[in-house]
Amino acid sequence: MRGHQRKEEMAVTKTILKPGDAGVADTIQIMNGYVRKYARDGRVQAIVKQAERTAAMERSSERREIAKLKYLYNYVVNKMTYKPDPQWAELVKSVKHTLFGSQPYGDCDDLSIAAATLFAGAGHKVAFKTVAWRPSDPDKRFSHVYLMVQAFGGWLPMDPTMGEKGFGNEIRQVTRRRNWKV
Repeated sequence: MRGHQRKEEMAVTKTILKPGDAGVADTIQIMNGYVRKYARDGRVQAIVKQAERTAAMERSSERREIAKLKYLYNYVVNKMTYKPDPQWAELVKSVKHTLFGSQPYGDCDDLSIAAATLFAGAGHKVAFKTVAWRPSDPDKRFSHVYLMVQAFGGWLPMDPTMGEKGFGNEIRQVTRRRNWKV
């Protein structure tokens, strides 16, 4: 493929992106593949089961569901640290590398993959949301990604880069957005 190279090692894809939306689409495709591949992993399922055990103490089904979602979200927020990719490449990492590997850190796509994998492992539909939020960018390029989780009859935003404040919250002042289903 011209202008696009990938190298996959230990569930990390190093990508030299195509320009613009085509590069974003390629990155999302890799992210989706990692979520699908690891959602049924035994280690992911163990975290989901612990979330369910913790949430079982709540009285109502709605409170149990909120507790489970918060447990899974906070697992990623507490386990991983935000660290931007090097300027020369886009690194896309699966939970094998981040949550269960030796490097529990990554940028917005890595944190979103980790959270999406846990939510998908718990049986929720998930989607990634890309946004262009830099007002100074005349091209309105996508510059951030987080996830959306289907719950309570709608889509709940989850942005692990915002820490605990990202549960149910998202960037509001954007110039462009797109949802990508997993």
